[in-house]
Amino acid sequence: MKAPGVIDSALSRGNLGLGESYMKGEWDAERLDELFYRLMRARLGQRIKPTNSLITRCAHAC
Repeated sequence: MKAPGVIDSALSRGNLGLGESYMKGEWDAERLDELFYRLMRARLGQRIKPTNSLITRCAHAC
């Protein structure tokens, strides 16, 4: 991660937020194929729904 807010963007905006932050150069991965394989296998899209309230809860928990 090269910039703050990448995780927040991904959690609040889902794939779009993750993709946009990648295109801005805010994060990088040596092997994108491996990263996306792991993300797909974890089925995060079914487990975590992008919401602003989720970010708020996470921020207050820290």
